[in-house]
Amino acid sequence: MLKAQSMHRRISVIQRSSLLLCLAVLLHTAVWTLYGSLTEPSAIHPDTAEAYVWGREFLWGYYNHPPVWAWLAGLWFKVWPRTNWAFYALSEFNAALALMGVWLLVGCFVSGAFRLGATLLLLATPFYTFFALKFNANTILLSLWPWTVYFFISSIERGRLIHALMFGAFASSALLSKYFSAILLVCCFVASLLHANRRRYYRSVSPYLSVVVCLAMILPHVVWLFDNDFLPFKHIESLAAYSDETILWHLMSFAGGGILFNTGIIGLVWLARRLSPATGDTPAIDPTKLPYLLVLAVGPYLLTIEVAIVGHIRLSPSFSIPIFFLVPLITVLALCPDSRRLMQIATIAGALVIIVPLAASPLIHSLRPQFDKGAVALPLRAVAERAVAAWHETTSAPLRLVAGSPPYATEAAFYSGEDTSEFIGFDMTHSPWVSANRIKEQGLLVICAAEYQKCSSYGWAYADKADRSLEIEVDSPQGSRAGPVAITLFIIVPN
Repeated sequence: MLKAQSMHRRISVIQRSSLLLCLAVLLHTAVWTLYGSLTEPSAIHPDTAEAYVWGREFLWGYYNHPPVWAWLAGLWFKVWPRTNWAFYALSEFNAALALMGVWLLVGCFVSGAFRLGATLLLLATPFYTFFALKFNANTILLSLWPWTVYFFISSIERGRLIHALMFGAFASSALLSKYFSAILLVCCFVASLLHANRRRYYRSVSPYLSVVVCLAMILPHVVWLFDNDFLPFKHIESLAAYSDETILWHLMSFAGGGILFNTGIIGLVWLARRLSPATGDTPAIDPTKLPYLLVLAVGPYLLTIEVAIVGHIRLSPSFSIPIFFLVPLITVLALCPDSRRLMQIATIAGALVIIVPLAASPLIHSLRPQFDKGAVALPLRAVAERAVAAWHETTSAPLRLVAGSPPYATEAAFYSGEDTSEFIGFDMTHSPWVSANRIKEQGLLVICAAEYQKCSSYGWAYADKADRSLEIEVDSPQGSRAGPVAITLFIIVPN
């Protein structure tokens, strides 16, 4: 009877925790989708539109990156409408799943208020909120990395085959989103050698099952790489084609940014420590777990820097997005604040992260055009809408193919409202879904920024006497420093 009651209570706790987690995921997604819709520019970021353009084709690889992150965008828009808010919802749902994965992972080391506090503190960084709004190959790792590590820890500590299988599946998904995830898997391997269960683990089937699952899942992509001249590796090579000064500057920016991004977390935990009672409840952890926890928490950051130095690779700040998910936990363990005080401060900080941006969203929306730069300052959506309208004024055929200057063509594919593919860079190796026969049968809309002469030369090359070309000028968003944008359109009608 007592065992049955204990089991019933345990199931009730699990059910309540699961319900609260699901509600937290939905709340985070809803709040930040609303924020993105209220404050972001009229057009989604080109990187985000690229996820849609690639993902709708469902190939085993693309010219710059492996495919999983793009597939997820493609699957998402099989269900959701092709709108800005739906993309923000995908982005922040991914961030919410990341926080859920961190909560599960931190539970392998601490419990109660320390567990929840170490998760909520991640909201003191911009990675899970503001940065997450741009869905791309970096932000997808927000969710994939903590879930990968969670199943790694579960596999080595519990020995269940389902955890080993899931570890292999998440490891392959991370690699198939960005090869940079190899950094995390190296850290997992080193951590396994420091774990108290290492002998039992490597004498079991678990690690080998994980490897087999991972290799089986990435094998089609490896075949694709051989068939396509290892195109993504050429993008990686381009990251090394910079001067020593440029490499050093970006390395220092990455290293300093990693520290700067976590100052909020460290400051809040320090404040909780300062305000903690003398006899407060402090976190306790099995000392044997500390070595491999440190490897998982700090290893990806240090190893990224080392690889960049050895490989002469230009690091972007976006590389740091998935790295620091265990920093709140090791900060809590280092400073040992009282659990109730930590929970109070983490909850207040989490609430402020929601309330302040939402309250300031009208002001942020009005000021953004003055501070935006690069592609996001351009009238991307307005150009797309004008170009699509010109297509339909010229022909009754549906718009199936678009090409041109990268931001404009990519945005037009998303905002066309039709089943439109992008002919990326006028290069059929980058766009294997395009062929000369398809262009002849379906036509092609070419959108060229006036200063992009190479685009215009391609447009004239595809046009003939029966086709239409026109010049348009589109105003940038009000308050933007970009000014009016001159665009040349080439409309190659279907035969």
